[in-house]
Amino acid sequence: MIKFNDLLDAMYFVSSSSPGMNSAFLNLDTGEIFYRSEMGGIDEVADEDLEGDEWLSIPHKNDLDLGSQLVFQFVEEHLPDQYDQVRRFFKNAGAYGNTKLCWN
Repeated sequence: MIKFNDLLDAMYFVSSSSPGMNSAFLNLDTGEIFYRSEMGGIDEVADEDLEGDEWLSIPHKNDLDLGSQLVFQFVEEHLPDQYDQVRRFFKNAGAYGNTKLCWN
């Protein structure tokens, strides 16, 4: 059985560094999670073992692209008149991170 906290820990591990530096893989048959780290020298699973449909790569938080999607959903629902203005703002790189600093 796969535990939510195990998946969350794996995602935190993958997201704790730049994309591609850390990775984690869930074996769907056993529920085990295996880790790799370029920086930490962790290599719990070989590339050839990852071939097949029983493996799921745990994504980096940046790969989910939730930040801008959530913002646009909120703006569309609650501030529809400002949707175009927000869309222009998010065309700039790093816009979501900059707005988080402003809101804290």
